[in-house]
Amino acid sequence: MKNADSLINRGCARTVHGPAASTLVALAALMWIFAGSLLASDVGRVNKLALQCHSGRQRACAELAKMALENKDAAIRGAAVEKLIDQALLVRIAMEDADADVRNRAVQALTNQADLAKIALENKDAAIRSAAVEKLIDQTLLVRIAMEGADAGVRNRAVQALTNQAGLARVATEAPDAEVRADATRRLADQTVLNKLAAGDSDAGVRAAAGTRLAQLASMAKTAAAVARHVAAICVLLQQSGPSLVLGFAPGEYPVKISFDDSTGLVLVVAGSEAFGFSNTSEQFEIANLARIELDVGSGQSGSFVNDSSGRLLSSTSSPTQTANVRFVMKNDGAVLQIISLSCAKDQIERLQAEINQVNELIGANSEPAN
Repeated sequence: MKNADSLINRGCARTVHGPAASTLVALAALMWIFAGSLLASDVGRVNKLALQCHSGRQRACAELAKMALENKDAAIRGAAVEKLIDQALLVRIAMEDADADVRNRAVQALTNQADLAKIALENKDAAIRSAAVEKLIDQTLLVRIAMEGADAGVRNRAVQALTNQAGLARVATEAPDAEVRADATRRLADQTVLNKLAAGDSDAGVRAAAGTRLAQLASMAKTAAAVARHVAAICVLLQQSGPSLVLGFAPGEYPVKISFDDSTGLVLVVAGSEAFGFSNTSEQFEIANLARIELDVGSGQSGSFVNDSSGRLLSSTSSPTQTANVRFVMKNDGAVLQIISLSCAKDQIERLQAEINQVNELIGANSEPAN
């Protein structure tokens, strides 16, 4: 392919015209086609060897490894690397191959956490070190890299991948790099550690980060308390609105008890009544995991419904009511708990909407910042 480029360049430089120029162009095209055919043939051989190797044929494994290590074409080496499962060989290629793309492919094929940590700490290429960190989930190894990584970018990536509060606290208090300590501090939730850092860290940036994080946590706690109050009010309104349907439970109009436990932060929904032949079933969620609440209002039945002491549904003929479909949408997986109240009076709908607006405004204004 290089010869073809050179040939074309020489032809252009000499401004060849006529039959000679056509011959050069045709020759170059043939060389490109031939090179592409060779590449496709080699890739096909890689795939065949991989299938044989994975079925237990050791000779095929050895040939595949040889292609990954010794083939002169980086594209072929890369294709072979992607089929390798030998972790030690992948580490060797990630550390030693002359081509950056091949080294990166080796990292992407690695699964062993200790091997990934070795590459993150010892590889000479910063991009390869970063790629290795991105595949790490072992919290102990991430702490080590955050403390000992060769460059700030890798150390910062390790901090961003940390989820363990004990690990973050160690990095925030012990890492030699003040910037890394500050990054870890911004992710801490331990107020005791944060107070110590705000008061006594040797670096002004870390002290400032600790103070900012303490203020943020205080604001979040205040918001959580306010959200809890409004969710409790929503629970009361839904409980007062008569018979309900709960998405995910057995269909039908039957009593639903919805309540909020302030001590645990849990909203508990209990549906069903033995009086109607249903077994009580329940579902719960933490308000800390609440992304938003949605309300749809539709035309309902005339008359309101109430439950008597035994759980039976009683109806009365009062003013017209509406159906309120309340959806609690969760943050972590987008799960939705729907409660459909069949007979809400107009003032209940208005109060529900007001409470839901308050919750959504609080959650939207005080969400945990993305890291």
